[in-house]
Amino acid sequence: MDRSGFRSISVPGFVAFCLAVSSATVDAQESQHFDDPRGQLKHARELFDKGKHIAAIDVVNDVIDHHPSVAEAYATRGSLRQQAKKHEEAVEDLSKAIFLGMSRSEIYVTRAISKTELGDFTGAIADCSTGINLTSDSSFAYAIRGFVRLRQHEYKRATADAEMAIILDDKCEMAYLCRAICRLKEGDDVGAAEDFRKHKNLETESRGNDGYRAYDGQPFPAK
Repeated sequence: MDRSGFRSISVPGFVAFCLAVSSATVDAQESQHFDDPRGQLKHARELFDKGKHIAAIDVVNDVIDHHPSVAEAYATRGSLRQQAKKHEEAVEDLSKAIFLGMSRSEIYVTRAISKTELGDFTGAIADCSTGINLTSDSSFAYAIRGFVRLRQHEYKRATADAEMAIILDDKCEMAYLCRAICRLKEGDDVGAAEDFRKHKNLETESRGNDGYRAYDGQPFPAK
């Protein structure tokens, strides 16, 4: 047997790997204590937030294996995969959730984020627009659509979306960042500097999380 492939694995590294696998197994087993799929999905999100990504996905996979028609399971896995930068798989899961009947604004906008990362700007714009049609006062949807248009170098339309997001929620930090970049691109250095300052202040206040995240199983803010 050729053992050359094992020579680069250190003993500490091997032990760490074994401990990680063992921990993931225990975490997955703990999720079975929940009587309903929603409890398991909540547990999966908590595991992911603790950095236990493999265990989190394993828990969601278990839910899908036993409840293949639960749309929220695919939405949760899609969101987790997006956060892990597995955008193709995220789009697939979020599309499945939509197919199974989830018609919430944030599902479409979350899918738009992954489509943007994959270069599908047309699809991303369409998803954001659907999200806005579903929830007309969603600053999250407007802000993300603004960023997609920014990626397309459509600065005026991106600015318009960012400004609508700010009207709906004046603490939407990502909207200020979007508008700041647009203003900088169009030569408005003063306006850009002001928006960058507002974004930085809001980011500091919220410690980097303004409440606009990919789908996490909870209702999004009304604004």
